[in-house]
Amino acid sequence: AQVIEAINGTVSWIPVGVAKWVADVGLDVALDLTYDATKKYSGSYFEEEMKGICDASGADYKTLRRIHMIGELTKGYACNVFDCCLI
Repeated sequence: AQVIEAINGTVSWIPVGVAKWVADVGLDVALDLTYDATKKYSGSYFEEEMKGICDASGADYKTLRRIHMIGELTKGYACNVFDCCLI
């Protein structure tokens, strides 16, 4: 409950169901599952660009990928990645 309150207090526009799901599975898991669910809709350039950024900067690939998934994760309740988890 405390995690959900913290999420809702910080970013109140995130649907309660999404906040609960993130609190239950953890942010890293939620972002990784979001990536898995959206990967087939992303062009190969997306993956190549992230790998290039990591190679050039030394940044961690998984961290960069998770940062990119924040926008997808917060789009709302209707995304298929949440359907099985929020019912």
